[in-house]
Amino acid sequence: MNKDIFQNLLKIDRDLINADTKLSILKHFTPINIEEEKKKFIDSKWTYIPKFKYKKLNINLNEVYEKVSAIKIPRSDLSWIYKRKKEEILNEIMLLKAFEKQDIKWLNKYCKHLYWKVNAKNLEYSNNILSQKKDIYRETDFLSFNDLENIVEEYNKKYDINLKLKEANIVSRFTIIFNDVLLVKYWCLVGKKEIKSVIAHEIEWHHLRRENAKNHKLKIFYYWTAWYVDTEEWIATYNQNKFIDTKDEKYYFNAERYYFINFMLNNTYSKTLKELKKYYNDDYSKIFDNILRLKRWLKDISQNYCYTKDLIYINWYLELLDFIDNWWDIKELYFWKIWVKDLEEIKNSKLVKIDLSKLKIPLFY
Repeated sequence: MNKDIFQNLLKIDRDLINADTKLSILKHFTPINIEEEKKKFIDSKWTYIPKFKYKKLNINLNEVYEKVSAIKIPRSDLSWIYKRKKEEILNEIMLLKAFEKQDIKWLNKYCKHLYWKVNAKNLEYSNNILSQKKDIYRETDFLSFNDLENIVEEYNKKYDINLKLKEANIVSRFTIIFNDVLLVKYWCLVGKKEIKSVIAHEIEWHHLRRENAKNHKLKIFYYWTAWYVDTEEWIATYNQNKFIDTKDEKYYFNAERYYFINFMLNNTYSKTLKELKKYYNDDYSKIFDNILRLKRWLKDISQNYCYTKDLIYINWYLELLDFIDNWWDIKELYFWKIWVKDLEEIKNSKLVKIDLSKLKIPLFY
């Protein structure tokens, strides 16, 4: 290994990851007045249009953009991984600028750059899944927060990890964050039957993957490469689906999101609301939760915009199934937080050593 090349790569790695963590893009799209607006929406029986408020950005976006733009990435091992990462960060900055200005045209543009587009093949796949939805099992026995803490502690011992559980006001029911914390949404219902699927998704994929990546010298493999989220979320779903079947409501969540993103991209807020109302049988709580996902980043949600990140749960599913069934060992993806297509470049590099001997992986693999 050429030490000068590697030292230069370490500096590029540090500069890009510092910029990316400073942005922390995902934390900015959670409104600070969710509960108040949800109550108004439900009380009005969906006629009230929620008006969301967000924390003010405390980042000099122009300064970060200039610093990232100035980073030179020479042609060498892993250069395309870093070039993709640089491009992703610049797109994230532009999305945050659009968010600050509530610029609908640019919000739509950079959502597409970061989270891909609706794919006709995957839309057909989603619709086929939804066509199977009938005779759904409804959970009636739920876990307390104390129950969840005990379950997390059980898995801490099983995998020799130190994950903590905390309640928070978040959009999703569960979110893994840095500092070994699993956030759970206030007052959310977690069924006894579904808990193994939650563990397989959150702990036995998201957290173990991060745990294994802690010791990489190149921090991009701990924080994440560009587009890693496609691989991250689909295999999390692949894991959770080992513990649910077509009778479980959760089995259909990703297909529902895909369907409604496509619907909103082609219809007005009002028409989408009516479609949600019809699909969820006037369950105003579920309707609000879906509208919140579809309209992240917006203050005035009646505007013609759709947050498309949830497309990633379905996009790339065929490629990842092909990877799992025919090519490399899935353990290789537990070693770092990468996009599946990064593996070829990594394997051809002399700068990275792949050692799976101390890997923490689920017992079902």
